[in-house]
Amino acid sequence: MPHKKPLVSIVTPVFNRAGIVRRTIDSVIAQTYPDWELWVVDDGSMDNIVEVMDSICRSDSRIHFIKRDREPKSASTCRNIGAKKARGDYLIFLDSDDRLEPFCLEQRVKVMGADPDLDFAVFPMKVLNSNGKYRQRNFDNGKDALINFLSKKEYWAILCPIWKKQFFLKTGGFDDNFPRYQDIEFHIKALACPGVKYRLYSGYPPDTEVIASAKNDTLDLALRLYASLLLLIPQTYNCLSEIQKTEQMHYMSAYLKDWLRNLALANFNDNVSNKVDEILKLFYSYKVISNFNMKVYRNQLRLNLFMVKLLKYIFIQTMR
Repeated sequence: MPHKKPLVSIVTPVFNRAGIVRRTIDSVIAQTYPDWELWVVDDGSMDNIVEVMDSICRSDSRIHFIKRDREPKSASTCRNIGAKKARGDYLIFLDSDDRLEPFCLEQRVKVMGADPDLDFAVFPMKVLNSNGKYRQRNFDNGKDALINFLSKKEYWAILCPIWKKQFFLKTGGFDDNFPRYQDIEFHIKALACPGVKYRLYSGYPPDTEVIASAKNDTLDLALRLYASLLLLIPQTYNCLSEIQKTEQMHYMSAYLKDWLRNLALANFNDNVSNKVDEILKLFYSYKVISNFNMKVYRNQLRLNLFMVKLLKYIFIQTMR
């Protein structure tokens, strides 16, 4: 029988996931470690999630379903609400389309119990690709984990860590205002927390399964990334200032390149192209790129934009 005070609290945000959330919840119910609770937090769904969750909650008292009770609407808001409701010593964030392996909690609790000083520990995951095959995702390339997040390289997904709830609350949790990069913002903040103690268990068997993300509308994605960068760059600078590592800001140029790729995929739409100067100045002012690089990027983009408009004009003329 589970103890009255659960040791592990799992938080799952949902939005219009009534058709698939049971698969995720079943992976929690199947755990070999029984001392857990699950908080499913609804982000304003318009499907029959209430009926689905009512049936599930009646079948297992460890499962709780609540609705987001404040703005803004976002998965991060739901995660923060669930984390505050959680009664466990540890937290795991599980998205509604992902799964835990049956041994996940047992493996993680054993590790955290063996090293009480850890604020969090990170475990491998498997990713289900569009071809229906799983591959293990490597997040340990021998480099510092903070540098990996800053350079947008080998980093872990949101369900890979197990957190001490006390440490999670100390960080302030997820920033509700990020339309993208929510997990990146939080992990950078956690890794830059003075005195943080964590460990990567990359040699352990993968204990979670992740579904590869679907492609987003390129224009909408570019605009969401733009709004997120306006928050991410200054917040990261402030985090690095606390640990006197602002010289590492240059790694963040990977996020500029990512945004510029999405700008190109959006066919240099004017709604996004008009924001280029603002983004370049942002990255320059926070010491991510030099003044010379800012000019190079600007000139390359102007040339690319001219070529796109020229090709569009030629195509239109030939179709007349």
